[in-house]
Amino acid sequence: MTRLLHELGFHYLIGETRHIYAESEGNVAFRSAYLSKNLANRANIPGNNGSVRLGVDRPEVYLDESLCNVNHVSEKICRGAIITGGFVGNSIRVRNSTLKRGIDGEGDYHGNFNAELFERWFEDLCQTLQRIGGCNIYMDGAAYHKRDIRKSPRKSWLKADTQEWLGKNLGMVFSPNAAIDTLIQLVEF
Repeated sequence: MTRLLHELGFHYLIGETRHIYAESEGNVAFRSAYLSKNLANRANIPGNNGSVRLGVDRPEVYLDESLCNVNHVSEKICRGAIITGGFVGNSIRVRNSTLKRGIDGEGDYHGNFNAELFERWFEDLCQTLQRIGGCNIYMDGAAYHKRDIRKSPRKSWLKADTQEWLGKNLGMVFSPNAAIDTLIQLVEF
């Protein structure tokens, strides 16, 4: 893994100890699949005088605000050694991250940046990227990168609310006497 990351131009800097789950079987498999897909997009591009340089078949767009936040710390930080390209035009939004939650009205990166703001920004980005053509977009698992617009029932919901949700959203038929655990299994199915 280390050799592959070095070949891709990434190097680990000194940082804090990684969480125990970072090397779990699932994370290792996910990282392997991610790197395989990322490598599949790499291409050898002929240069001057018969030289070859590493490039990409499709442009890659990385969505990660922490690359620009000098106060965002982590013990082990992986950064690209070679950067080609640049920022996507009209994609940078600068926010005052020293303000408390909700003071600036539009929100900031530390707690006020929410799914609604991200989706508005992402729609603008996608319109800009349409002019470029097909791209590979990479983003982390930040809470505001994903939201469930159709909230699924949880065990804490009232039984009547869960039954209403099942009928309205899934059109499911179930026994009115069914236990809440049975109804939750229907939701998860």
